Amino acid sequence: MKAVEFLSSVRIFSDLSDSERFALARSLRRVTLEPGQVLFRQGDAGSELYVVRSGRVLISLSPPDGEFIEIQRFGAGRFFGEMSIFEDRTRSADCRALESTVLFSLPKHDFFEFMDSYPRAAIRVMYRMLQATTQWLSNISKFHSEMVAWGEDARRRAITDDLTGLYNRDFLDYALEDMVVQARVKQEPLSVIMLDLDHFNKVNEVLGYAAGDGVLLRNLVPVLRTVFRADDVLARYGGDEFCVLLPATTLSTAKELAEQARVGVEQVGSVGTSVPGLTASQGIASFPLHAVDAAAVRESADKALYRAKQRGRNRVEVCATEVCALEMRDTHA
Repeated sequence: MKAVEFLSSVRIFSDLSDSERFALARSLRRVTLEPGQVLFRQGDAGSELYVVRSGRVLISLSPPDGEFIEIQRFGAGRFFGEMSIFEDRTRSADCRALESTVLFSLPKHDFFEFMDSYPRAAIRVMYRMLQATTQWLSNISKFHSEMVAWGEDARRRAITDDLTGLYNRDFLDYALEDMVVQARVKQEPLSVIMLDLDHFNKVNEVLGYAAGDGVLLRNLVPVLRTVFRADDVLARYGGDEFCVLLPATTLSTAKELAEQARVGVEQVGSVGTSVPGLTASQGIASFPLHAVDAAAVRESADKALYRAKQRGRNRVEVCATEVCALEMRDTHA
């Protein structure tokens, strides 16, 4: 099997086009390991991501004052070593082959060149990596996960907003499409909240844009992180507008969370500034109740947000199916 064909069978690369996989495949280096051969040890310098083509490898820890700890076994199609690409860190564990193994390695500088040439494709790869890493880390102890998890200073610039640290719009768009597909397959609801700060332009006018950015960081982001859950996707949509994706979440639960966020923002207000009374308006829509595809469910939530603004601000509006459908028809007429 050629490298390009193999990449199509690996989940983190499965969403790429043939041309994108071909561009990535040109940077891959083949690595062959004999049974028991060590690929790297904890503390070694690392600058490559590995994907197992065949065979199996063992990721483990060998504390100097403790006994051998097995972390994970990876077989064909699995990846590891992503921290060496996204962080300037040494290897956090040992890796050796359990049997005759063939790997493909992807050097850090080649991945960043791919990111520059194919930014949206790189976002899709990183999204899949984050999903897979989160899933397998959830199966091991907190102590072990801290040894191998992505650090807080990971270089996620391609998928996060520089100011807030939340996901950016490119990542949001892809995550929403993926979550709609998953919700359809699992026959689960997916709710979307669009949130916009009320009269935030006045904050910028009075305090200046730099101080306004500080208000977002101090007054809004902590509320969002406190109210919403670990599986929810928090993203800055643009300016002072934000979007929250809530997988496997009913409309009623989404409304409860949105109301908690509204109260939280209102209580924090503009503490520490000369602009009192910071509030937020929100609109909610749910798949498949209000829309059956990613673009439509987000647009339905945006329509509900617009109505919240019209009806006095500092409130949560849920998409009314008939109203949303009429407004969307008029918009696209």
